[in-house]
Amino acid sequence: MATAGRSVVISGATVGIGLVAMVVLPVPFLRSIGYGGILVPLVSVAAVLTLLPVLLAKGGARLDWPRRRPRGARLTAQGRRAFSVRSTRASA
Repeated sequence: MATAGRSVVISGATVGIGLVAMVVLPVPFLRSIGYGGILVPLVSVAAVLTLLPVLLAKGGARLDWPRRRPRGARLTAQGRRAFSVRSTRASA
């Protein structure tokens, strides 16, 4: 919980404090919305601090799949540019 966890807790607390203002109001309808609204950041912060690290650890290297290239696939800057030029001219 070095930096990302701390910022999640602080932002969740900020939202919670803002919704506590609705609980203080004497209007029952807004008070009910405030109680329900306080639960949202509470559950979200709890999920981010507990569930998300577990899912990221389970996913591991599979989460980096866009960076992998198939074996034997060589793309140079020239090849990419030539493909983009060809596809643009074909669509025009």
